[in-house]
Amino acid sequence: IAAEQGFDVNRTGFDELMEEQRTQARAHVKGDAWELAASALYEQILRDQGPSEFVGYSRTATTSQIIGLVVDGQAVSTISDGQAAELILDKTAFYAEKGGQVADIGTIILPDKSAGDAKGQDKLAQGVFTVTDTREYAGGIIAHHGYITGQLGVGAMAEASIDVLRREGIERNHTATHLLHSALKEILGDHVKQAGSLVSPDHLRFDFTHFEPLTPEELAAVEQLVNTLIREDSAVHAYVTTLDEARAAGVTALFGEKYGEQVRVLNAGPTSRELCGGTHVAHTAKIGLCKILSESSVGANLRRIEAQTSTDALERYKHAESELLKAAALLKTTPDEVVSRIQAQQAQLKKAAEELARLKSGAATGALSGHLAEALTIGGAQGYQLLVLRQDGLGAGQLRETADFLRQKLGESSAVVLGSLGEDNRPSLLAAATNQAVAAGFDAGALIRELAPLIEGKGGGKPSFAQAGGSNPSGLDAALAKAREIPER
Repeated sequence: IAAEQGFDVNRTGFDELMEEQRTQARAHVKGDAWELAASALYEQILRDQGPSEFVGYSRTATTSQIIGLVVDGQAVSTISDGQAAELILDKTAFYAEKGGQVADIGTIILPDKSAGDAKGQDKLAQGVFTVTDTREYAGGIIAHHGYITGQLGVGAMAEASIDVLRREGIERNHTATHLLHSALKEILGDHVKQAGSLVSPDHLRFDFTHFEPLTPEELAAVEQLVNTLIREDSAVHAYVTTLDEARAAGVTALFGEKYGEQVRVLNAGPTSRELCGGTHVAHTAKIGLCKILSESSVGANLRRIEAQTSTDALERYKHAESELLKAAALLKTTPDEVVSRIQAQQAQLKKAAEELARLKSGAATGALSGHLAEALTIGGAQGYQLLVLRQDGLGAGQLRETADFLRQKLGESSAVVLGSLGEDNRPSLLAAATNQAVAAGFDAGALIRELAPLIEGKGGGKPSFAQAGGSNPSGLDAALAKAREIPER
């Protein structure tokens, strides 16, 4: 099939990528084994210490006790310079990645109590643990992934602080996803269901069920409604209730998610009520602005919207304005006139292209007509006319048009074999015949299969039409010469 369309199959590249995938799969299996061993360790910590207390809904920093350290899946009592580890606190403001919201990062500092003076001078750090990721294990243990500068050990009291500016960006985008979900339901209908999300500091991604692409008008309406909800400055608040009470109240839950008996409900705006364990802004106005960047398909009846908020969205508008000004300068007009100027130039280009095509067609027709006398008579009076011709620079569609023109000029019982070296320096062959020529013995498919190896390609087709693509330009003339040998058979 690929050969018939003028394409090669890169089997070597396929094999290399397949082996790469096998290697990744083997590494994943090893990773699963490590996770299994680590899971047992975290379950033991959970039994011994109890669950980590998350206080990040209201706080960004804590003074906490280090209750566990894990290095390479093994519990240790201390870590020192350069070691990567997972650090566990009795309470933490760090949010562990889940529900689409990315994890918090920050620092955990163990002060050196021997430093400082009597006047309360800031104490020097004995150990600084840089948190690069936060995960939850065993259904209750929050582990801070990172590396240590200095040293620290289990049992010590530490000062843990998240990256506040990063968290604020995450919170703006998270609340915006809730407003976006609500707006999509309002504009498209209640069939819209969340099917996944990503909430990061600089953008959000929201997957939802819908049966067709959104029109530009629908996207504009959704974006406008989200920004209206933002400007209303509604309070965003959460409360804990039972799962049954939440369902009875019509709170939106994710299909397939596992929930405990107690659930957290997040109210954002007049119509958004969802089960959510993430962090959010206190008022919708803190989001500032929401700009939809794209809408696309990610599966059957599954759409994806990507967007930005606050200063990231503003920077997007500024970039678009800058590009518009550049376009206006190139077109020698004002930003307000860019569209009309482009439309005018497109009309001019279309007219010029049509005129050029007319001139080329006339020239090509005249040139092709000059080759008609080169046609060979195959099989005498009851046979057919055969013209074998090389016409470089033609694409697949142009080759077909050329074949149609030549058959029309040659008569009811005619066949043509065309060869062309395309602009990409790849050779192609095409054979076509009228029904009368096929009845007289011409077989385009069989001929192309015979000629294709000469251009290091493959091809085929029906007795009336066939084509092939190859990779050896030097074999094109030999292929056409072989086609001319038909009368000698």
